[in-house]
Amino acid sequence: SPAPKNKKEYIQTIATGLVKEHGKKKFYAPIEVINVNEKIYKEEAINYYWWGMCIFCSYDDFTEVYDADEENKEKNNMPFYDDMRAEMLIEFTAASIESWRTIPTIDHDVSWLDFGDLAEGVFEGITEFIVGIFEAISS
Repeated sequence: SPAPKNKKEYIQTIATGLVKEHGKKKFYAPIEVINVNEKIYKEEAINYYWWGMCIFCSYDDFTEVYDADEENKEKNNMPFYDDMRAEMLIEFTAASIESWRTIPTIDHDVSWLDFGDLAEGVFEGITEFIVGIFEAISS
């Protein structure tokens, strides 16, 4: 499925739902991301939950769920975790998706809470964006 059109809004919506339901965590279990997607996006959830999992789940958890999905094995056309993360976070950077992989400090084990610490200066406003999610929840 294609990525959500408004990626910032999607990340904010899912992050808010996850934090409200499960507290602040570096990574969420895939089922937590899937359930929040279903609660918010109803019948459209299936179009988006892989995109949510690439942001909020660990690489190992994402890969485990992907490998267990028979449909993915048959199609074998799902983008990789890092490529999906790059596409979701591109709105926060002047870098292209292609140059994402050349940034040496980016690693797929980085939590969504630590995106602001990645590749100094690459992600414009992401720290403020994440802080804004927590401020909105606490108000």
